[in-house]
Formats: sequence, structure tokens, C-alpha cells
Amino acid sequence: MLVPVMGIVQVGSQAMADRYTYLPAIGLAIAVVWTACEGFRRAGPTMRPYRPVCAAAATALLLAILMSSTWRQTSYWRNSEALWIRTLDCTGDENVLAHINLGLALKQQERLDDAIAQYRRALEIRPDNAEGHNKLGVALALQGKLEEALAEFTLAVKFDPDNAGFRANLEQALREKAKGSRPLPADAGSR
Repeated sequence: MLVPVMGIVQVGSQAMADRYTYLPAIGLAIAVVWTACEGFRRAGPTMRPYRPVCAAAATALLLAILMSSTWRQTSYWRNSEALWIRTLDCTGDENVLAHINLGLALKQQERLDDAIAQYRRALEIRPDNAEGHNKLGVALALQGKLEEALAEFTLAVKFDPDNAGFRANLEQALREKAKGSRPLPADAGSR
């Protein structure tokens, strides 16, 4: 059950896959419940009439704590921007993935300047990040900064030459640049 999170077998991004801990956590939950039951059983004859009340109080307290922490935690999931800001708060400013995903969330809100700032921060941390260069290129192209976008798409392809999406973005940017440039006079090449 722990194979996906051990890192030996790669099945995706384990850093964000806490779903892999659900089944192994069942064993821990069973151990906690059995330990609590054993504690109540050994409490002695004077405690026997109060066992149901103590068990109910402990359960209610545990549920209240879990409900409170769940309420607080779900507030960070209200939207992608809040989630990635919280991720940066928890993991520090050096989290490339969080900066890229925050940039993506900001781009989807059409806050391109803020998105570009996040992509640039990710690339300061890890300059060879092809995904960061590609996403920065897309945002720059949306702002009409075609030359800067071309430079970013070129770097994305340089760092990940097999990525068809990066190559397609570079090709599209080159087409857009060609459309925007004035054609050479017919005799320009003959001089």
C-alpha cells in the first residue's frame, strides 16, 4: 500500500498525492481505537459506570477538533489562487511548482502582470524549468509582447525539445511574428 509514496516506483507527483495515505491510515486508526478501548477496559470497576459517558465525551471532543481543523483547512481550497498562496506560505518562497500554478490561476483571472511576476519568480529559482518558460511565453504573448514570448518559447523548447506543446507554441509565435512583419520588396534579395 505504501509503494506509490515511497518514491521507488514513480506513478506521478507523490508530493501532492496524499490520497495514497488513505488506506495505510486505516491501520493507524484501528490501532488508536483498540488502544482507547483497552484503556477504558482497564479503567477498573469504579470507572465502569462512567465508561460510556467518557467515551462519548472523548468522541465529541475529537469530532469538534477535527471539524474545526477541517473548516479552517477548506478555507484554503476556496479557489486556486488561495490554495497556491497558502502553499507558498507553508513551503516557503522557493517552491517552483507553487509559483507556476499560482501564475496559472492568476492568468485564468486575466491578471497577466501578476501571473508574469509568478512565472518570473519560478524561473529565478529554477532557470532551466521548461514549463515555466512556456507559461511565461504564453502570458507575454497574450500581452502582445511577441519578441519576449518568442525568447521564452525558444528556451522552453531548448530545455524540453521533445515536448510537442512547447514546439507548437514556438511555431505559433513565429507565425504571428511573420504576419506582423512587412514583406520584403520583390527585388530585395537580388542586390
